[in-house]
Amino acid sequence: MKGFLYRCFKRMGWINTLSACFYIIYFIVMVLTWQTLRWNELQLVLPLLALTAIYAVGWGIFHYKKKGNSNPVRELEYQRKRFIKHFLWMMPIIIIYENIRFFGQTNLQDPLMYRADQWLTGEIPSILAQHIYSNLLTEIMSFSYFIYFFTPLPFIYLYCKKKFKLIEKILFAILFSHYIALMLYIALPVEGPKYYYASDFTQNVGGCLFTDFNMWVYETVRSSTTDCFPSMHVGLFLVISYYLYRYNWRTLYFMVPVTLMMSASTLYLRYHYLIDIIAAIFLVVLTVLFTRYSSKWWKRTFINSHDV
Repeated sequence: MKGFLYRCFKRMGWINTLSACFYIIYFIVMVLTWQTLRWNELQLVLPLLALTAIYAVGWGIFHYKKKGNSNPVRELEYQRKRFIKHFLWMMPIIIIYENIRFFGQTNLQDPLMYRADQWLTGEIPSILAQHIYSNLLTEIMSFSYFIYFFTPLPFIYLYCKKKFKLIEKILFAILFSHYIALMLYIALPVEGPKYYYASDFTQNVGGCLFTDFNMWVYETVRSSTTDCFPSMHVGLFLVISYYLYRYNWRTLYFMVPVTLMMSASTLYLRYHYLIDIIAAIFLVVLTVLFTRYSSKWWKRTFINSHDV
């Protein structure tokens, strides 16, 4: 018989095991930063509660039989449970994002990012962009930045194509990249030019109705301003673009322009440094490699193996 950990990992599955490993690291970070944490904030315990709920759901209602679903009612229930499971897998990201500010980051690393951009371009792109400001361009860039909220659309497309294995691989890659990014947000807090170097800008970004709406949305939704390095606006769409390309290369006709415009908008609207985008590219490369090899290892160890 296999050991206890082997049986636990196999029962949890590929994605839940990744989340469990991250939460162990997250807990260690909390212990190491015990005295600086703001324990009066309830949100610090929510990630652990969310993880417990996800495992309870995963081990409960989602342990259905995959065979014998020819009955239309059973098939509909099976599809509904699968959709809920996929949605719940992403909950740790949303909840942990709400906890970044509670690590009490005061040692901001914006000067380091500023020097990196100066070394790359001679000046941070957000300041250089002041030479091309116009209301029309700002509206276009604001819409490009807002496209982040259309992330579910590629998943709807894949659901329509019934590419559930591909969806799970993308979800794993998104989780892994965000878990690494969240640790970097804690270790290297960066506010971004819009906040840290606000006094260095001599011109207003301009724009009209959509720009105001975009700024209102992000100022309302965003719980912390220290989630800049790396840019997961860019990282998320690069991950999705890569896997859509592997499925259907024609999706690049849409995803490449959208990702490029989104990347440009993060600089134009002063949210990110150029080094944030470069870091996101490196993180995506690491994510793709880790997802590929961990998937092969998981299948070899837990799926294709025979318990003895």
